[in-house]
Amino acid sequence: MLSSKVAKCTWCCCAFVLIALCIQLAFLPQLIRNKVDSGIVDALIVTSNTSSGYDSWKSNTADDAVPVWMECRFFNVTNVYEVVHYGAMPKLEITPPMVYNDMSVKFNISFTADKEWQQFNTWTYYTYNKDRSYLDPKAEITIISPLIGAIYYSQAWHTGFDDKLEAIKILEKNLEYVNISDILFWRGTAEDLLFNIYHPHIPIHIYNPPILPPIWFNETIPFGLLGNGSNSSHDSYEILNTGNSDNSRMGELKYFGKFGEYVDCWKSPYPLSPGHDTYFGLNAVSKNGELAAWVDTLAINIKMDYNYSYKWQGIELYRHTVQVSPQFDTAEQYPPNAEFFQFMYSGLENLTSCSSGIPFFVSLPYFLGGDKRLIQNLTMMNLPEPSWGDYPFIDVEPTTGAIFKANKSLQINTMIHSIPWIRNHTKYSEPYKRLPDDLVVPVVELSECSSLTDSQAKSFKSAVINSRMYADVLEILGYVSCGLLVVFLMSSTFVYGKHYAGKQHMDLQVNKLNKKLLEQSS
Repeated sequence: MLSSKVAKCTWCCCAFVLIALCIQLAFLPQLIRNKVDSGIVDALIVTSNTSSGYDSWKSNTADDAVPVWMECRFFNVTNVYEVVHYGAMPKLEITPPMVYNDMSVKFNISFTADKEWQQFNTWTYYTYNKDRSYLDPKAEITIISPLIGAIYYSQAWHTGFDDKLEAIKILEKNLEYVNISDILFWRGTAEDLLFNIYHPHIPIHIYNPPILPPIWFNETIPFGLLGNGSNSSHDSYEILNTGNSDNSRMGELKYFGKFGEYVDCWKSPYPLSPGHDTYFGLNAVSKNGELAAWVDTLAINIKMDYNYSYKWQGIELYRHTVQVSPQFDTAEQYPPNAEFFQFMYSGLENLTSCSSGIPFFVSLPYFLGGDKRLIQNLTMMNLPEPSWGDYPFIDVEPTTGAIFKANKSLQINTMIHSIPWIRNHTKYSEPYKRLPDDLVVPVVELSECSSLTDSQAKSFKSAVINSRMYADVLEILGYVSCGLLVVFLMSSTFVYGKHYAGKQHMDLQVNKLNKKLLEQSS
């Protein structure tokens, strides 16, 4: 009797559990997913100063912000004497990294009435990171200056640079009185070279014999690698899409500083949209599409191709790498690149027209994926050949469209060329004629890096990945329970039916027996 009651109780409990799991299937998994999605939207869609994610969006200076740092490696010239006196190929030695924390603060912030666009200025500054650095900021460095190239190519390429800067015209007219060492090389401490605008102090020895002191060329050239603490209201003004009505457009760039909505230094105006800055939209990153990442240094949207996905700290990330071809192809290889003045060597982004006519080229580290002639010259300049291990990448979390890890390395190069049109023969003129022609020389490698900390990754996994996993588990349990409930009901019906039929048969036999006994007794 007791075992029968236990069996019935167990049977009822199983039925209750299965029914409960089936009922929760209708709402609980989706409720959890919706909660996670709404949490992501609240944290990342910033439409006012009361948005929950406003403070973290406004600045990355807080202790709990995702670390971002800039690694700088100079290509130090080690054979200055041989280059000057014999026209030798520059021998370069890449320095260990000098690392700075990349800090940014938004100000003058406003939002459009429809909550579709964020408008702000950005103050960017760098603080020295001693723990990551292996190069002393006070170390003396010698790199190739862009002045020689600016003088030659302003005429050879008809860039019009000599019309824009009187300073270059002065140097060009007096080259035979200027020591080539003062123009070909840019010297200074590592931190000065990285952050200061180029301001050469060059003596012009126009008097021969030198009875009178030289005339000093003391002009500022608008060329610098990084600005530290720049907060110009004009250069740093941005307009970004909030993603309010279309989450996939979050981070889409509409306007940037000195360029406006279009970059006019190319052959035809180049629109900033659909380039993205920092974020690539919610649920907008797939394994099939490419990403357009705005890089203000290049005045262009860099195309990033999907490479592969992998798990990091239990979080799936999509690795995207810089598209080499056709993005870095010459106009001959890919005609649309004529708009960006791509010529001579593949593997280079030509920024001459966007940098006041200074021959300024950007490539991947060690000309990765570039013209064979560039790579052959590396060996002659005492540098290693490129490795795909140096490939710049961004690792994007597909749900948030946020960069979780990145190494955005770019190599800044200039070109040097002999100056054949110097007429007056002086002790300074001959070295200009001995220089190599059309030689692309690396100047510096800049790597903007970022990575979530272990605690940040753990927090994200707990709040998003694990919660979604629980929702998936509940959904699977719900479907399985529904199937088991059907089996349970069918089994119960069969058992009950069999038990009821047996009971009826027994009752009939008992009645017959009772009736027979009554007949016999009467």
